[in-house]
Amino acid sequence: MKRCVLIAALSALLLSCSSPGEPRAPVPADLKILVELDGHALPAIDAAALAVAPDLEDEHRVAWRLRRFVPQIERASQLVVEKRDGERVVLPLGGDDGPLAADIALLLNRKGEVVLGSLDPDNPFPAFHGRGGNRGRGQQGEERIRDPRWLRLRSRAAERPAADGAG
Repeated sequence: MKRCVLIAALSALLLSCSSPGEPRAPVPADLKILVELDGHALPAIDAAALAVAPDLEDEHRVAWRLRRFVPQIERASQLVVEKRDGERVVLPLGGDDGPLAADIALLLNRKGEVVLGSLDPDNPFPAFHGRGGNRGRGQQGEERIRDPRWLRLRSRAAERPAADGAG
C-alpha cells in the first residue's frame, strides 16, 4: 500500500513538471513596450510586431534581436529599461561597460514572460538546471530584465556637447 501511494505521488510530481514536448507559450496579447530615442517616440513593440519569425529559438524559448524593431539601437550609447513596477535598469551599450547593441534581444520564455536581455551569440540559451551558482551570474551576455514596459535610448549624438559657435 505504501508503495502504491509513493508511486502515485511521484507520478503526480512528474506530470506537474513541464515536459520537453510541451508547446511554446504564445506572446502575451497585451504586450506593449514603448520605445523612445532621445525623448522622441518610436513605434512601440507589441504582440503584432513579435508575430514575425524569431531570430533565435530552441524547443522552449524564442528571441528577437532588438535591432530588428529598433534599428536606432546601433547608434545608442545607453539603454534605460523601465519595468512594469516602475524600476529602472540602466545599461551602457558597447565598450567594456556593457553589452553590444547587436546582442540585446527580447526573449519569450516557456512561461510566456517577455524578458529583455543580452545574449551570447555562441550560446543564446544557456542551461541553468544542475549548474550551481547561476544566481550570481555576471552581467556580460547574461543580463535579464523581466517585464520591460518602456525602452529609452540615448544616442551618442545626444551626448556630444553642442557647438556654441564661440571660437
